[in-house]
Amino acid sequence: NTHGTSTPVGDSREMGAIREVFGDKMPYITSTKSLTGHSLGAAGVQESIYSILMMQGGFIGESAHIEELDPEFEGMPIVRKRIDNAKIDTVLSNSFAIPHKDLPFMEGLMKGKRGLVMGVANDHSIAWGIAKKLSEHGAELAFTYQGDAFGRRVKPLAEKVGASLIVPCDVEDSASVTATFETLGKAWGELDFVVHAIGFSDKNELKGLYADTSRDNFVRTMVISCYSFTEVARNAAALMGNGGSMITLTYAGSVRVMPNYNVMGVAKAGLEASVRYLANDYGPRGIRVNGISAGPVRTLAGSG
Repeated sequence: NTHGTSTPVGDSREMGAIREVFGDKMPYITSTKSLTGHSLGAAGVQESIYSILMMQGGFIGESAHIEELDPEFEGMPIVRKRIDNAKIDTVLSNSFAIPHKDLPFMEGLMKGKRGLVMGVANDHSIAWGIAKKLSEHGAELAFTYQGDAFGRRVKPLAEKVGASLIVPCDVEDSASVTATFETLGKAWGELDFVVHAIGFSDKNELKGLYADTSRDNFVRTMVISCYSFTEVARNAAALMGNGGSMITLTYAGSVRVMPNYNVMGVAKAGLEASVRYLANDYGPRGIRVNGISAGPVRTLAGSG
């Protein structure tokens, strides 16, 4: 089950490696990971696991993009049709394609750009991973934190990427959100992007029945996890005179029932709807608004 990049079925170097390893004992090859993995909100190793489970259950999807098979792959036993009741003894899945050596390394993509990252909790946060990549590509960053405890975690991380703007921001307080962007406006004048990675709910109410969610926790969860992005977007847009980008983080629990997610799933569904309406509001001004739905990651929130 190959990765299926760059060419109709798989990377040519990947296929060459498969030929070298298996020789005359070539296994059947399919390129369906995007179908059996990404469709479930997975990527990388998680994508492979989903693909393996499906194939062990007898399902093999039609290989991706093989209307015209690349001549390099002629003669290889590539699955051409969907199989629903296959009898499989062993499944091997390659998580990552072997990259072409002649592809240039993209760098400096964010040089000259300034942006705000909200919601870093520690060095395992998705927001921190995003911040590091932005910094590696030349972006100048500012960070927010909520409360002294998070401030003690965020400040050393922010300093690692050369950030000097580290601002307290309580998204439950509109005045605090406004003050944050006023600080940014005075320091930078304009803003190119904002990363919103903020969500919270009483963890005791994420277990058991969703129907047992209290009114107070429902309202607080929605304000922090959903409405805060709308308020942040409104303030950020005022500083994006030349267009920009707004990104928030969501999860598959917005569209599927997930164990121990409860009201957070409802909040993420609202957040995704907000993304669509905000994109409609700000798109004509050259401001992109997107939500990223990551696969399961062992973050502070995700680990319970």
